[in-house]
Amino acid sequence: MMKNPQILLLIRIKQMQNSVQIKRIIIKKAQQIILNLHQITSLNYEIIKKFQGLLIKQILQLKSNQINKQNFIENKEDFLDSEFPKYKYSKLFKADEKLMAFIENQNEDAYQNN
Repeated sequence: MMKNPQILLLIRIKQMQNSVQIKRIIIKKAQQIILNLHQITSLNYEIIKKFQGLLIKQILQLKSNQINKQNFIENKEDFLDSEFPKYKYSKLFKADEKLMAFIENQNEDAYQNN
């Protein structure tokens, strides 16, 4: 049975339209996938950037803590050095406190005796 060429042409056009629609859907889905991948990539980039910032901040804080600790140790060693002015000053301050306490006791004793 021979079909009419016009009907065959209409069938072929319909098939082509369907294939064009399918191609559009595929292209649209591919664009959505690419967009989603781009969003994921940019999100990952932001996360990495923030993590690097936090990591750098932590490293700087650790270095600062190490420097502070080292300075404290050096100052402590200097303080214990008998030739260092801080050590001499602390001894002088302690002697002054003892002397003031002794004078106050003397004044109290003199006041009580009168």
